[in-house]
Amino acid sequence: MLMQKSLAFIEFETVEQAKQAVMVSNADNVLIRTNKVIFAFSGREQITKDEEGSRILLVTITNIKYPINVEILRTIFSKHGKVEKVIIF
Repeated sequence: MLMQKSLAFIEFETVEQAKQAVMVSNADNVLIRTNKVIFAFSGREQITKDEEGSRILLVTITNIKYPINVEILRTIFSKHGKVEKVIIF
């Protein structure tokens, strides 16, 4: 867990569910306790912003004022599909 970077990986069961989460976040600002959340698809070796079919999202939360934990992220992203893993670093 690297709180200085405020990053988390969210893995969805399908690529379509991950794409839906990104589309929603691009259409509307997604906030967690007033902190803007930025989405990008994760590549195998490096983090990328293209849609290459990855089920894994890199989520960046800016200006953190309150603790964000795995359960908060799982609850928020579960409405877009089954969340398999959440890793905060």
